[in-house]
Amino acid sequence: MFRSVCSVLCLLALSLGCNQPPGMEATPRLEGYWEIDRVEFPGGGEREYTVNTSVNYYHLDGNKGYLKKMQPNLDGTFQTSDDALPMEALEQDGQLVLRFQGETDTWEERVETLEKDRLVTLHANDLRYHYRRYEPLTPNP
Repeated sequence: MFRSVCSVLCLLALSLGCNQPPGMEATPRLEGYWEIDRVEFPGGGEREYTVNTSVNYYHLDGNKGYLKKMQPNLDGTFQTSDDALPMEALEQDGQLVLRFQGETDTWEERVETLEKDRLVTLHANDLRYHYRRYEPLTPNP
């Protein structure tokens, strides 16, 4: 009996631990290209993105970095401007937060999920952004 109770408690602790939002240790997974999959609105609606003409490129060096909008080409390269949005990764209440510095304002996005191929952020305006890791376009041989 004791053994089965311990097993159940261990499984419960593991499952709760797996659902914890990512902290600073997850920042290396952020690096790279992400394309938006869908946006959830505070009232419950959502908008899906089936085709994207741009992708986000996240770069971090320590906890400082930037976000750039990139336009993929058919040959696997990208077009972009020299504009980059300064970004800082912070940990607040054990959760990873991305702070962006625009020309006129600063805002934050709380990272709810950061897996190898999946990113979910919650913007300060309660919009939830779902991203998938970008797969480069490859020309047909």
